[in-house]
This record gives sequence, C-alpha cells and structure tokens, in this order.
Amino acid sequence: MPSVKILKAIKLDDKDLINFSNSFPSDGGLKLALDRSPSYFESLSKEGLNTDIIIGKDNITNEIVGIGHRTELSYFLFGEKIRLGYLSGLRLLKKYRSGIALARGYLKLKELHERSNCKGYLTTIQSENKTAIQILESGRAGLPKYQFIDHLTTFVWLPGVLKEETTLQIQKLSNSTGADLIEEIKRSSFLFPEIPDSIYEEKGFSKYLIYSKEELIASFALWDQKEWKQWKVLGYQGQWRILRYVYNFWANLNKMPCLPKPGLSLSYIFLTQLKIKESQIHLFPIILKKIFQQTRLTFPNTYICFTIAKKDPKFPFLKNIPAWKIESRGYFVSWRGDDSNFIVPDGGFSEWEAGLL
Repeated sequence: MPSVKILKAIKLDDKDLINFSNSFPSDGGLKLALDRSPSYFESLSKEGLNTDIIIGKDNITNEIVGIGHRTELSYFLFGEKIRLGYLSGLRLLKKYRSGIALARGYLKLKELHERSNCKGYLTTIQSENKTAIQILESGRAGLPKYQFIDHLTTFVWLPGVLKEETTLQIQKLSNSTGADLIEEIKRSSFLFPEIPDSIYEEKGFSKYLIYSKEELIASFALWDQKEWKQWKVLGYQGQWRILRYVYNFWANLNKMPCLPKPGLSLSYIFLTQLKIKESQIHLFPIILKKIFQQTRLTFPNTYICFTIAKKDPKFPFLKNIPAWKIESRGYFVSWRGDDSNFIVPDGGFSEWEAGLL
C-alpha cells in the first residue's frame, strides 16, 4: 500500500488542488467533477469562515492523492448563537484508501478542530457511496463520531416545470427591508445560519421577500456559484453511455433536466435559506411557484437545486414535482464523545445547502 503524508494546504498548493478536484470522478454512471477555478482557496472562502484544507501527498511522488476541508459558520440554535462547521470535499484516490491514510487525515482534522470554537460539524455522504458510509459509521479508532441525522434529497428542477401564476408579490431584499421577518425566523427556527456580509455582497447571491397582499410571509435566496464553483461532466460509464440519449428524449417530454455532453458544466443555481412564516406554511405550494417564476426571469435556462430532509413536512409536495433526485445521508460529526449528540426536531432539519453539495 503506498505511503501518504498529511499536510495543511498552503496557497502554493492552489493550482494542484484545482487540478486534483477537476479530475476526481464521482461515483455512479454519471461521472462528475467539481471545478473550483480560478482559486480553490478563494472558492471555499465564499462558503464560510476560517477554512482549513488538508491534503494527502504520496511520499515518493509528492503528488496530491487526497483532500478535505473544514469551514466554520455561526448559527442560531433555538435563538442562541453557536459555532458549527462543515466537513466537505473529502476525496481520496482508491489505491490510497487504507485505514492508516484515513486515520491520519482525520487526526489532522482533529488537530485543526481543537484550535477552533466549533461544537461539531455537519456533513453529507451520497447514499450510493456504501463504502464510505460503512467505514465512517464504524467508529473505528482514529475516526470521529458520525451521528446520522436524516435522509436527504437534493431536487434538481427545470424552473419551467411549475408555470402557474400566483397573486403573491416579490421584492428583492435590501438592507432596510425584511429585518422583522428575519428576526422572527431566527428566534423560532431550530437552526438558522448567520450569513457573512461577504456572501450577501456577492453578485451571484440574491435575497428575496414574498408578500401576500401587504403581509410579509416568506424569504429565500438564489445563489449562483458558477464564478467560483461548478460541477462538470467528465463522462458516462457503462449503460449510461447509451441510455443518456434515451433519457434525454424522455426528459424533454416530461420537463426534466437533461444529461449534458461530456466536457460541459452543469448550469444550476441553489435555492437556499427558504423561510416561511409559521402561520403561512400552508401557502408553501404557491410560494414555490412564485420562486420558480422569479428564477425563470433571473436565471433562464438554469436548473434549480434544493436540498431537504425527508422528515420535513414540505417533502411530500416536493417529491411529486418532476426532478432529478440525488439521495444522501446527513450527519453531525464530533470528536467530543457521546455527550455531543445533535438533537433534531421531529420535522427534520433542512439547512444543508451551503458548502455541502
């Protein structure tokens, strides 16, 4: 088994990090890779604070064979401020996936974690990645505790799939509007992220308010990340080399996203920070139609991505809308032992969008 050394990445590693990520294929018949050009470090700085990147390098060739990162963000947990993090971007070439290399990588993450104020980390694993799930849930020596939280679904929609007009009004958020709703949601939410000003100032990030008559009932954001992060298609494996053409014919008839040619990037935006006034949650279907209408105007020919817990009461409505569905498992990761359990409400927890997909 090849030997691996684990290091904290520095800016001089930026180009090598981009090249590694650009060529690392996802599991499954559709092979995707995450492109964080033009700068890996700058890309992660837009997802949170105090980012640390670790890299595994072959001891002989000195080439990068694995990466991973931790990013911090402040949240309001039932109205009280708490510091949590994200574990994301964990990738390791197959021939280096020994228990020793994995344990060394997590030991380095633990070292960086202990310098922070994070209580723990949110992370996701695609449901089809059975090997990673089995290893990380095993609790073997050197690994942190992976507490399973919920089954998640990421829906990928064409905005034109819901075209019905609504009587709701929409307004782009400015610094002086919507503060009362945000404060109300912050106090009542199980977990609400404190988004850094740097994200609000990005040209690809737009926040909106939705009104029914003159009452403010919901807020949401559309986040276009293509300037610094996008998924590209490396190719297709097995039967999907042929089935792609059959699927695309069927998808055009059913208002579903199509599978692009190898070498192209997926054109998508994230629907994120969707918050609805508790007394108006019954209006969710028409609120979503209004969001789709705004997306068609702002981002034509672009897919919408939205991640939600299967326990969430909005899930039964969403699952019937034609979409790609990417299944994953959500976890709370901690090195603090059994006293660090993350207690989730019965309705699930759906604040998974930023930095994890």
